[in-house]
Amino acid sequence: MRAHKLALMRVCEEALMRAHGEALMRAHGEALMRAHGEALMRPHEEALMRAHEEALMRAHEEALMRAREEALMRAHGEALMRAHGEALMRAHGEALMRAHEEALMRAHEEALMRAHEEALMRAHGEALMRAHEKRSCVLTKKHSCVLTKKHSCVLTKKCSCVLTKKHSCGLTKKCSCMLTKKRSCVLTMETREPPHMLKE
Repeated sequence: MRAHKLALMRVCEEALMRAHGEALMRAHGEALMRAHGEALMRPHEEALMRAHEEALMRAHEEALMRAREEALMRAHGEALMRAHGEALMRAHGEALMRAHEEALMRAHEEALMRAHEEALMRAHGEALMRAHEKRSCVLTKKHSCVLTKKHSCVLTKKCSCVLTKKHSCGLTKKCSCMLTKKRSCVLTMETREPPHMLKE
């Protein structure tokens, strides 16, 4: 009986030791596997995190660069538009000033020409009247003024001045006549004698 008990005790101890060893081995194996898995996963996770951070940084930098380029392009476009608008306004102002100056110059020249023509006509009339103070002046129905025998001046309704070949219209040495477009000066060969001379 004692031997039987000893055998049972030995078998039981062996079974306990075997179970204990298996449990220890299983726990040790699981711990090793877990540590090994964690060691393997850690570099992988670190690589993933690093790649993720790099991708985020790259995207952020690209967004910043894009925003900066858009801001530069917008500022450049606004500067170009402003310069173009200023150039257009300057050109428009210069064109207006030029047109205004030309209109003023034209009006000034026309006023000078009118004043000069009026002065010439007045001086011409005064010179004719002075030259023929002693001669008779007859105003006909056609508003003609008949002066000397050799120099006849006829003033028609159209204000035309008809003179002889030997008579100059204008008070210069070159016998030039400055008249407007509405007044014509014709140098003819006709001579008109005053009515009182014809009667004689």
